[in-house]
Formats: sequence, C-alpha cells, structure tokens
Amino acid sequence: MILGGGFIVLVVLAWEICAQYGLLDRRFSSQPSAILAATIEIAESGELWANAHITLSEFALGYGLSIAIGLAIGFVAGWSLYVGRIIDPFLMAFGATPRSALIPLLIIWFGLGFSSKVVLVFLSAIIPIVINTITGVRTTDPRLMQVAESFGASLPARGLYIILPGSLPHIFSGLRLGLNLALIGVIIAEMYVSTAGIGRMIVLYGSVLRIDELFAYIIIVSLFGCALVALLSVIERVVVPWR
Repeated sequence: MILGGGFIVLVVLAWEICAQYGLLDRRFSSQPSAILAATIEIAESGELWANAHITLSEFALGYGLSIAIGLAIGFVAGWSLYVGRIIDPFLMAFGATPRSALIPLLIIWFGLGFSSKVVLVFLSAIIPIVINTITGVRTTDPRLMQVAESFGASLPARGLYIILPGSLPHIFSGLRLGLNLALIGVIIAEMYVSTAGIGRMIVLYGSVLRIDELFAYIIIVSLFGCALVALLSVIERVVVPWR
C-alpha cells in the first residue's frame, strides 16, 4: 500500500508541476487542482449525484441479474455434463462477440431507456461468471464426493457442503471479472443510448472540450470501480477464509 500509494502521489505531483510550468497544453489536458475544483463544483450543483444515481441503478440491476442467472446456469452446466456440452458453443460464440456491437440491436428491442442499458450490463458481466462457476464445479475434488456419497449424503447436501465451498474461489474470480466488464458496459451504454448518466456526461464534456469536468468524471468512475473491487475482495476474505 505504501509503495502503490506513494507512486500515485508522485505521479499526481509531477502532473501538477508540469501543468503549472506550462509543460502541458491546458487546452487538451488538465491538472489535479483544477480537476478537484471541477469535482467540487459538479458535486455542489447536484449534477454529479443525479447522474451517479442513474448509473448506479443501471449497474446494480444489470450486475445483480448477471450474478443470479450466471450462478444458476454455471452450477447446472458444471454439474451436468450434457447441459455443459449444450451451452459450451453458445458461451464461446457469445464470449467472442464485442458487447458494443449489440447496442444497435438492443436499441431496436428495448428502446433508448433504462432497459437497454441494464441488458447491456447484464450481457457484459454474465459470461465470466458462468465460465468461472462451471470451472469451479467441475474442478471439485472427486474424492470428497465419493466420501460424502459413501456416508449417504444426499445430492443437495453434497452440492451445499462440498461443491459450493469448493467452487467459491473460482466464483469470486468470475464476479471480479464480471464487475469490471459490467462497469465498462454501463459507461459504454450511456455514451450511446442515454441522455443522462456518467457516461453521457463524459461524452458531453468531451464534445465541448471541458477537460477539467471530463477528467473529473473519468476519475470518479475509476475510483468507483476500485472501491467495488476492494469491497468484493473483503467479502471474499470473509466468505472464503481458507483462501
């Protein structure tokens, strides 16, 4: 933490000094002090909170749906070899498809409102969750299953006490990957099909060369993503202490 934090402070100081001495063109760049002032301004005006609420709502619903449905599909496909063979081609094909290429189709199906952005977030996050859940289920130690079966453990009990704990490290890896992709998905969706939200504000301020506000929103998105990843890591340490 000291090394990483110290390096960030060093970069910020160097950035500020270069801007103060005119080594950076202020028309196309900014400086930390100006970005901080812009952040305070958009926060005090209420603009930041209104757009952040929209982005958070779209992100939370889309990512939550991807977790619920992705875990269910992953467990079934990992447990059943036949189901896994059926959905594997779809996973490979859809995983190789850029989510941004689906935006015109989502606009046709769901319009320009809330639903299309939630769907894009969902589609962005679900594939790594499904794949990592399948991997976790399939890599469960078969000797543990044999021992449980020999002691008369039911199928639900084996799933709850053996497969689920053994799959948790892979599941959290999928959740972490899905979180990053979901955040990218909601920003891209707002850039294309939204009249509000953080992604829309990034496009708006970039189009009028309001560089300070543009950097402010970009840094806010980055800090939000870092905070969510850190929160997920804390939950993982609590739920999977043996890792």
